[in-house]
Amino acid sequence: MDEVAEPLGEAFRAAGGACRLDVVDDGDGALAFLRLRLLPVVILSNSGVQDDIDECYALGANCYIPKTTGFAALVELARVLEAHWLVFGRAPDGGPS
Repeated sequence: MDEVAEPLGEAFRAAGGACRLDVVDDGDGALAFLRLRLLPVVILSNSGVQDDIDECYALGANCYIPKTTGFAALVELARVLEAHWLVFGRAPDGGPS
Protein backbone atom coordinates (compact mmCIF):
# COMPACT_ATOMS: atom_id res chain seq x y z
CA MET A 1 0.00 0.00 0.00
CA ASP A 2 1.16 3.54 -0.61
CA GLU A 3 1.30 6.44 1.84
CA VAL A 4 -2.37 7.34 1.22
CA ALA A 5 -3.83 3.84 1.20
CA GLU A 6 -2.08 2.53 4.30
CA PRO A 7 -3.65 5.00 6.79
CA LEU A 8 -7.06 4.46 5.19
CA GLY A 9 -6.71 0.68 5.48
CA GLU A 10 -5.61 1.08 9.09
CA ALA A 11 -8.63 3.30 9.78
CA PHE A 12 -11.00 0.67 8.35
CA ARG A 13 -9.38 -2.01 10.54
CA ALA A 14 -9.56 0.25 13.63
CA ALA A 15 -13.24 0.89 12.94
CA GLY A 16 -13.86 -2.85 12.79
CA GLY A 17 -14.75 -2.80 9.11
CA ALA A 18 -14.95 -6.14 7.37
CA CYS A 19 -14.75 -4.78 3.85
CA ARG A 20 -11.81 -5.22 1.50
CA LEU A 21 -10.00 -2.06 0.46
CA ASP A 22 -8.65 -1.85 -3.07
CA VAL A 23 -6.74 1.24 -4.16
CA VAL A 24 -6.35 2.00 -7.85
CA ASP A 25 -4.59 4.76 -9.77
CA ASP A 26 -6.94 4.85 -12.76
CA GLY A 27 -10.26 5.87 -11.26
CA ASP A 28 -12.21 6.01 -14.52
CA GLY A 29 -11.20 2.48 -15.54
CA ALA A 30 -11.86 1.09 -12.08
CA LEU A 31 -15.28 2.73 -11.89
CA ALA A 32 -16.28 1.44 -15.33
CA PHE A 33 -15.25 -2.10 -14.24
CA LEU A 34 -17.07 -1.89 -10.91
CA ARG A 35 -20.29 -0.68 -12.50
CA LEU A 36 -20.58 -4.13 -14.08
CA ARG A 37 -21.34 -5.46 -10.59
CA LEU A 38 -24.11 -4.79 -8.09
CA LEU A 39 -22.10 -3.12 -5.37
CA PRO A 40 -21.75 0.39 -4.02
CA VAL A 41 -18.89 2.48 -5.35
CA VAL A 42 -17.61 5.18 -3.00
CA ILE A 43 -15.01 7.59 -4.38
CA LEU A 44 -12.48 9.06 -1.93
CA SER A 45 -10.57 11.75 -3.77
CA ASN A 46 -8.20 14.64 -3.21
CA SER A 47 -10.06 16.54 -5.91
CA GLY A 48 -12.81 18.97 -5.07
CA VAL A 49 -13.22 20.07 -8.68
CA GLN A 50 -16.89 19.93 -9.63
CA ASP A 51 -16.12 18.50 -13.08
CA ASP A 52 -14.34 15.54 -11.43
CA ILE A 53 -17.27 15.00 -9.07
CA ASP A 54 -19.78 15.19 -11.93
CA GLU A 55 -17.74 12.74 -14.02
CA CYS A 56 -17.62 10.17 -11.21
CA TYR A 57 -21.39 10.33 -10.75
CA ALA A 58 -21.91 10.15 -14.53
CA LEU A 59 -19.79 6.97 -14.56
CA GLY A 60 -22.01 5.44 -11.87
CA ALA A 61 -20.42 6.28 -8.54
CA ASN A 62 -22.82 6.07 -5.61
CA CYS A 63 -20.97 8.53 -3.41
CA TYR A 64 -18.12 11.07 -3.71
CA ILE A 65 -16.22 12.06 -0.57
CA PRO A 66 -13.28 14.47 -0.39
CA LYS A 67 -10.42 12.82 1.52
CA THR A 68 -10.15 13.80 5.15
CA THR A 69 -6.96 14.49 7.02
CA GLY A 70 -5.94 12.89 10.27
CA PHE A 71 -6.30 9.34 11.50
CA ALA A 72 -9.28 10.05 13.78
CA ALA A 73 -11.21 11.52 10.85
CA LEU A 74 -10.42 8.45 8.73
CA VAL A 75 -11.64 6.12 11.48
CA GLU A 76 -14.89 8.08 11.78
CA LEU A 77 -15.32 8.05 8.00
CA ALA A 78 -14.81 4.27 7.96
CA ARG A 79 -17.46 3.85 10.69
CA VAL A 80 -19.95 6.03 8.85
CA LEU A 81 -19.35 4.26 5.53
CA GLU A 82 -19.73 0.84 7.15
CA ALA A 83 -22.97 1.87 8.87
CA HIS A 84 -24.44 3.36 5.70
CA TRP A 85 -23.43 0.68 3.20
CA LEU A 86 -23.15 -2.50 5.29
CA VAL A 87 -25.57 -2.06 8.22
CA PHE A 88 -28.47 0.15 7.15
CA GLY A 89 -28.27 0.09 3.35
CA ARG A 90 -29.93 -2.70 1.40
CA ALA A 91 -28.67 -4.13 -1.89
CA PRO A 92 -30.82 -5.15 -4.85
CA ASP A 93 -31.33 -8.86 -5.52
CA GLY A 94 -28.04 -10.35 -6.64
CA GLY A 95 -25.98 -7.69 -4.89
CA PRO A 96 -23.86 -8.02 -1.77
CA SER A 97 -25.80 -8.34 1.46
